[in-house]
Amino acid sequence: MLAPNARLGAGLRAGELAALRSTDVAVGPGAVTIRVPGARARRIVVGGPYGEVISRLGGGAVDEHLFCPGPAERTYHNFVNNFARTLVASPGAPQLSSGRCRSSFICGHLAAGTPLAELLYISGIAQVESLLRYARHVGGAPSSKAELRARLAAC
Repeated sequence: MLAPNARLGAGLRAGELAALRSTDVAVGPGAVTIRVPGARARRIVVGGPYGEVISRLGGGAVDEHLFCPGPAERTYHNFVNNFARTLVASPGAPQLSSGRCRSSFICGHLAAGTPLAELLYISGIAQVESLLRYARHVGGAPSSKAELRARLAAC
């Protein structure tokens, strides 16, 4: 079972992360917000250590890519995961990937009891039933599509 604060990053899909610009970050009093453009446009408040890192990287006047600034082929399918694969980690640790980070973000929110409507919005997921693959890893989370739909309706 995950601790409620076990959330890596902002839960973005790999393509959203690769496209994110420093001007998509807003640093305000006590909050760092990411504006995610595109088909699933939304705003995500990022807290904890990730909020601190993102506030240092973005929110300025310079418009550059937030993830791997500089020239790069960002449309390449595994752009983010190829970068993550090169990071140093403990030999026995699982490889970091955008999917693992996104899963951690979603499962952490499920464990913390984030309302499902809010979780769908910040994760960019269209159908509540899609959360089932994550909920199976979180004790106390809905364990069926019907339970997910009922909990969403109760919000």
